[in-house]
Amino acid sequence: MSRSTCLTMNLFVRLALVCGGLVCGAAPALAAGDEPTQRYVLLVAANDGGKERVKLRYAATDAQALGEVLVQMGGVPEGNTELVAEPSPSELTDAIAKLEKKIAAQNAKGRRTELLFYYSGHSDERGLLLGENRYGYRSLRRKLDKIPADVRLIILDSCSSGALTRTKGGKRAPAFLTDQASEVKGHAILTSSSQDEAAQESDAIGASFFTHFLVSGLRGAADASGDRRVTLNEAYRYAFDETLARTQNTRGGAQHAAYDIQMTGHGDLVLTELQKTNATLVIDEKLTGRVWVRTRDNRLVAEVTKHAGRALELGLASGAYKVQLAAHGKAYAADVSLTKGKKATVGADAFEMIGTEETVLRGDVSPARPEPIFFGIDFAPGVGTSSVAPDRPRKISFNIVGGMSGGTEWFELAPALNIDNGPVSGVQIAGALNLDTDEVNGVQVAGGLNLNRGTTRGVQFAGGVNVVPDFAGVQFAGGLNLATGDVAGVQVAPANFARKLDGLQLGVLNISEGHVDGLQLGVINIAPTADAGVGLLGIYWDGFVQPEAVGNSEGIMFTGIRHGGGPFYNVYYVGTRALVDGGGPLAYALGFGWHTQLGERFEFATDLTFGNVLGEGGDWRAQGSLASLRPTLSYAVFDGVTVFGGPTANLMLSTGDADRDPTTWAPTVAWELTDSDAANRVALWPGFTAGLRFF
Repeated sequence: MSRSTCLTMNLFVRLALVCGGLVCGAAPALAAGDEPTQRYVLLVAANDGGKERVKLRYAATDAQALGEVLVQMGGVPEGNTELVAEPSPSELTDAIAKLEKKIAAQNAKGRRTELLFYYSGHSDERGLLLGENRYGYRSLRRKLDKIPADVRLIILDSCSSGALTRTKGGKRAPAFLTDQASEVKGHAILTSSSQDEAAQESDAIGASFFTHFLVSGLRGAADASGDRRVTLNEAYRYAFDETLARTQNTRGGAQHAAYDIQMTGHGDLVLTELQKTNATLVIDEKLTGRVWVRTRDNRLVAEVTKHAGRALELGLASGAYKVQLAAHGKAYAADVSLTKGKKATVGADAFEMIGTEETVLRGDVSPARPEPIFFGIDFAPGVGTSSVAPDRPRKISFNIVGGMSGGTEWFELAPALNIDNGPVSGVQIAGALNLDTDEVNGVQVAGGLNLNRGTTRGVQFAGGVNVVPDFAGVQFAGGLNLATGDVAGVQVAPANFARKLDGLQLGVLNISEGHVDGLQLGVINIAPTADAGVGLLGIYWDGFVQPEAVGNSEGIMFTGIRHGGGPFYNVYYVGTRALVDGGGPLAYALGFGWHTQLGERFEFATDLTFGNVLGEGGDWRAQGSLASLRPTLSYAVFDGVTVFGGPTANLMLSTGDADRDPTTWAPTVAWELTDSDAANRVALWPGFTAGLRFF
């Protein structure tokens, strides 16, 4: 008997089915690139869940097995499948973003798209564990929800996810759905075990139990209706029943499913079809017993209970296989060769004759933390309580100069520095430095630097710099907020950096390496794209750049660009007012605005620009500043050529010469808001603007 190991591993399956058309009972998309439906699969495998967790064995092979069956039988072209192994959080984000672009491109061609995202690896109740990093469920769901696929199916085969359904009122159930028509719009959250159960993987099958039976079901074992198609309902019910039966007598114990389902509509989603397979293995209708199918190199590809009275078809790749049958207390084996495009039937005459499986828990859950000390005091790190209990966490810690501990639960204070090698919660205050190697949940205050190596949630104040991986909450810094992972919340500092921002950046310089789900408000904003960016200079490398030629009622002719990464944009102009008597040869303006499409060819935009004219009257000093509010309507005359125009509200501030009259800039009526002999004169008037925009 093979030695088996078991993993404290909960299978979390989130099925978000957003149906833009009829998917109920529909066949899978075909592989041809010109078919109206395109299926995409992103497979993510992570055996490494950090130094405190046992490394898994079968995450990558589970992902490969699922990918193979979807390509062979699920209508997924090989070019539409990607496997990402042992990714960092940034690599996973990039893979999802790449997939989003591919699906958006197909949608632009009018094609229906379907997405399957699969993760196999470690996780906890808050997110996926990628090495020493956590990728939060909230961030993952937000990114996947942004992908504009007509159908989204997300499967997470990972540790400790049973708590997700418990918070939503999930319960044990003998099966996922009934035989009645299932609901296919909305979402379902499913786990293979409840919060206090272990899900298991086995050396004997070389996979996690649930994924193994899910793949077997997709190959045809789950085809309960006999229509040679496997639906989502059939695949899950088969995997659930087989996993429960297989784990009842293992050391890890039986696994029971829990779920939260919010779905509407009727019918079910077809995942695989036997007629799409490369070759078909048929188990004769007269046979009965437990059947295993292995490749020539002994890799188990399918496992099913065969009942008498009906033939069983399994979709496989062409090649040589060994079929094993256990029936009536005896074991049998048969060799079979499958030819591409053909069926091969195995009957009783092909077999030759030839006790319980043990599993052990791998201890995937984190080891218990040492018992905390209620109160600790250090003179310096390693001098004081930390000299006798350096790894023990503390509830309360006071440090004369600085201190070190295994974590803080309530409160920690030091004039110089705090060093914590375990989770921190509550309040942590240091005159110079807070250095934490694990998660932080609470409030951190440092005169100089907060440096965290684990995910941080709460509020950070630093006189100098805050440095974290993933962050959720509010960061304030006198110099720099630096988040090397995702930020969900607010960053306020002269300079802010995030790998991916969901919230607000407020500073002189704001940078996000990923799309900004929120607002950048600053002098300089940099990102690939952004929901909103307001500042004097915006740099969006995946955004739009549109040249413009524009004139206004004040006699200024500009050329420049409109550039943005979303609905907000910036404009940058240079031009001249030389055609006006006494006008200057050089003019410039810059500004920011917002735009929205009104149908296919019309657009409404409004922006605020600030500019000046130099060299007026032979004097190259700036004699005043002009601010203009410009609501405009645009019409795309041709592809790449747009005309626009609209009224303007103009405010002129003239400086340096009391005789200088700002009202002379007005095309018609103007209202001077200051005395005519004031050193700085201000006037307001209406005007208009018009121009051409390209691309």
